[in-house]
Amino acid sequence: SGLPVVDQQKTLSGIITKTDIVRAIPRTKSSRLSVSEVMTTDVVTLSPNHTLYRAASLMDQNKISHLVVTEGGAPVGIISKIDLASFAPAVAGRMSAPRKKFVFDNANDRRVYFVPVAADLMTTDLITVKPDVSLLDASRIMLDHSISSLPVVDDSGKLVGIITKSDLVRAVARFR
Repeated sequence: SGLPVVDQQKTLSGIITKTDIVRAIPRTKSSRLSVSEVMTTDVVTLSPNHTLYRAASLMDQNKISHLVVTEGGAPVGIISKIDLASFAPAVAGRMSAPRKKFVFDNANDRRVYFVPVAADLMTTDLITVKPDVSLLDASRIMLDHSISSLPVVDDSGKLVGIITKSDLVRAVARFR
């Protein structure tokens, strides 16, 4: 999500990131566009009860970095690749838990596994936008809250899209 910047002698002088481009939106023609003009409408979602394995698989299959967690068509959380990566070390030690005795008809030892689900990891204090919000405002929200995506909802709170820093970068490139 960044590109090296080199001078005439091919000496590295810096790096430009998606965030740098998002910061430049106020100085571009794309700032006049609305979220609905650049958002992704085919949003990949999952439920709070889906496993994190499913979340990782969906991100990999769809080549995306964010999944919106929904209930009844409304966003209730969001999971990013960074969330998944930071969660993995925390659960690594719990994945093969020690054997425990359960008292049923037989007293056999059984292994107990911790299976994390989306609800265990998702960010729940969502910031959403409406489709008619300007890219300028959407970019400011992302920068002010240090986030890379915003679920887009209609007036009834139903998910209608998602806008990401990648969408904003494409808009800047298209309307420079």
